Amino acid sequence: MILSLPLLVLAQAATAAPASQNVARAWTLLEQGVADKNFEHRVHALDALALLPSIPRVRTLVEKSLGDEKEQVRAAAATALGEMKSRPSIPKLRAALDDKDPSVFLAAARSLYLMGDPEAYDILYEVVIGEKKSGDGLVRSQVKILENPKAAAKLGAEVGLSFVPFGGLGYRVFRMSREDKTSPIRAEAAIKLATDPDPIASQALKRIATDPKEIVRSAAFEAIARRRDRSLLPVAVKGMDDEDELVQYHAAAAVIRLSSK
Repeated sequence: MILSLPLLVLAQAATAAPASQNVARAWTLLEQGVADKNFEHRVHALDALALLPSIPRVRTLVEKSLGDEKEQVRAAAATALGEMKSRPSIPKLRAALDDKDPSVFLAAARSLYLMGDPEAYDILYEVVIGEKKSGDGLVRSQVKILENPKAAAKLGAEVGLSFVPFGGLGYRVFRMSREDKTSPIRAEAAIKLATDPDPIASQALKRIATDPKEIVRSAAFEAIARRRDRSLLPVAVKGMDDEDELVQYHAAAAVIRLSSK
């Protein structure tokens, strides 16, 4: 691939630091994020880890978070395991179906569904019909919250946004969408650029990686991670210095993916 002059300059600058050093820093950012005292930071770090393949190092970090004290973190962990298609984690996801919080229960069920686990269909049946397939009429307590319209609406907004179409940006989108109607739409468009075959899409992602809105920058780095265009590695490296932790984590995930063979 022939790099344009701006990307070439960035690429040359990035070589000043050894590639292994950038990758090590990226891992440190994500590992510290998962262990952060601020639960929102833990959620955001898990969102970024969902962009990585299901290798032991990633699985260990994410599976451990299934036991977090915060339900938002447990739900993010369950979601991440499904996004990375972590089949070795299926037993732990099945165990998460017994979580007392419905958002965790639904996140685990969705992840099992993504991996074709038959138990997911039993859960979907329960949610839709209101009883188990066995017909005994006994449903898990998490499903009963759906009988409360207000609680169900809130849960649907929170969980739905974390599933589609924003990927790992769901938690942030839910918080921002009430005040900022435009940025979530731009973020969605940015993520979709990941699969645009036109080389100009890489230039667009490079440009919006410095957007004034952090949610758009986060989406840019998620797309960069998924796009696997190695010419964007210098952009991802620079993104690890962003002032927003969600942007940092997504940039770190992009660095790891773009640096891998």
